[in-house]
Amino acid sequence: LAGLPPEGRQRVRSKLDPDRRMPSVVTAGARGGQWTDASLRAALQHSGPGQQAWARMAQHNVTIAISPSGATFYDPRLNTMFISRSMDAEQAAQAFVHEMTHAHWERTGLSAVPNARAGVSRFEFVNRMCREETAAEVNAIKHKFQSQARTGKPIQASSPVERVYSDGLAAKAAALRAANPHMDPAMIQNAAEKAGEEAVYKAFIDGRVT
Repeated sequence: LAGLPPEGRQRVRSKLDPDRRMPSVVTAGARGGQWTDASLRAALQHSGPGQQAWARMAQHNVTIAISPSGATFYDPRLNTMFISRSMDAEQAAQAFVHEMTHAHWERTGLSAVPNARAGVSRFEFVNRMCREETAAEVNAIKHKFQSQARTGKPIQASSPVERVYSDGLAAKAAALRAANPHMDPAMIQNAAEKAGEEAVYKAFIDGRVT
């Protein structure tokens, strides 16, 4: 625990000792970071995936703490998400949505890692890993797109597979409009989003993105 900031040490200890309880979010503001509990939550409210991720934090009792290393990740052993203190609120929100997807998969038994202990095949392990990472990336991308649409403000932070998703979505939408100009726009959007997600999954499987 020595590498964690004081608030992080206290929160991790509370996981080991339930009598040492504190609020689930350790804010970065007190440690010099650009995001805070309030600004992160406000950023997440701009999208459906953001609101869902916040609800899942409570559902799975996930702790949010400042990353001691600068990396952003979810640790299933501690049920804790570490977010870089250098991120602004929008960057932290995208990271939150991504990592909370991993937390949800872990806590609901969907993740490949715990299932590997049950003797799943190598093929199934790789497939689940790619599906999980696809879900995490796509949720973060959807959060970004919806936030930009609702706020009118561009978000500079981007996913490394955002282009793959966008191209897959756009190609499917264009094909559907060409085939049926009167098709319900909501149906087109739904099908296009599924196509974008499948394009990301295939890119992971093919090794075009890592």
